Amino acid sequence: MTLHVGGFTQFIFWVVVSLNCSVIAPTIAFASPINLDGPHFISQFTQTGFIEIVNGRQSKEQIKIFLKKPTTLEVAEQQNKTTASRITIYIEGDGAPWKHRQVAPYDPTPTSPIGAYLALADPNKNIGYLGRPCMYLTTAQLNECPSSLWTNARFGKEALFLANRALDDLLEQRGQLFAREAGPVSLNLVGYSGGGALAALLAAQRTDVACLVTIASPLDIEVWAKLQQVAPLSNSFNPAYPSDRLIQIPQMHWYGAKDRVVPLEAVGRYKNWPQNLDYESVIRVLPNFNHRNSWVRDWPILHSQTCLNEKNDN
Repeated sequence: MTLHVGGFTQFIFWVVVSLNCSVIAPTIAFASPINLDGPHFISQFTQTGFIEIVNGRQSKEQIKIFLKKPTTLEVAEQQNKTTASRITIYIEGDGAPWKHRQVAPYDPTPTSPIGAYLALADPNKNIGYLGRPCMYLTTAQLNECPSSLWTNARFGKEALFLANRALDDLLEQRGQLFAREAGPVSLNLVGYSGGGALAALLAAQRTDVACLVTIASPLDIEVWAKLQQVAPLSNSFNPAYPSDRLIQIPQMHWYGAKDRVVPLEAVGRYKNWPQNLDYESVIRVLPNFNHRNSWVRDWPILHSQTCLNEKNDN
């Protein structure tokens, strides 16, 4: 099947995402390398109007982040605004599938980057896209990237450090593009699948997050592991643990009623939303959605119902 989104064409192989195939045993086996061409993805993605954020660490960097390049007119309009801006960052899912739930992929680069497609489906101007650690790397870079970053520690300390630093790099480069922007820029974080768990953990650490949205995400990774009958992610943090910062952030979490990879029950004990919001206003379930189908197609409509639309802020 071929999916066309905003001029970005990818061949989609409908496979089970890695969340359905977590760590089973302490010893992790790896499948043979296959041709998951990260540099080719970067070339295609930048042709859609996104620029890769680079820095002095780039040759050793283990995470990729992109910013939708503004036009000259958009820069001028942004500099003339009198209110602070927001930028929406889309965070990719867990990536390439595991084999038989026990064999981790050699390369976590996704064959179907739903997070990237969601970013392309967003009609707004201030958009960024954050890959997960070790995705979209060259072979040489991948060989230097610890496999724990896409296995049992994918929500751990190092993964969070890399993601936070990438977000800071993006904000710094954006500041150079919009030199006279009014006030500090805040972030909207949107995470797909495992990217939603990472988004929640990032929001719990940062002070610049204005809105949190997740799509088909395991907000309680311990409950999710039990549901899937896989070993817990022993070196990862759990978004469900109480967070004084998260409960101050407007948020919405979408689930598909037919999702077997991350069912609604994977919300688990997560209740880190503002106290003035009830369960039904934060947790939304769509009857005909599974883990992959329809999210990109319907995203412009779903997007408008969340805190990404500043009129809906609570």
